[in-house]
Amino acid sequence: MGSITANLHSLQPSTGFKDDLRLYVMRYNGLPENAEKEVYSWVNLYLKMMHQLAKSYPEIDLKTITRDYIYENDLPCISVKRAVEAGLLPPVTDWELLDRTL
Repeated sequence: MGSITANLHSLQPSTGFKDDLRLYVMRYNGLPENAEKEVYSWVNLYLKMMHQLAKSYPEIDLKTITRDYIYENDLPCISVKRAVEAGLLPPVTDWELLDRTL
């Protein structure tokens, strides 16, 4: 496992956050426009979201980012809802309800 992936897993997302990611994956994969680009698990989506965060915020280093840094800076990866609002993830049905935090 690469150092970025290892660090992102060390953030230990909450059960509620992972459940929201799982719901998002099902809804995302259910959209006709995503038939050719399915996401296979909450982990894939989590990594994709975090890499998009780094593209949007070039000062963020995914090798060293911490939970404290995410909360102190109120980053949009704190919940699926915030990630959609910030454009890190495309909207899916009822994305507004996916607000459980990291």
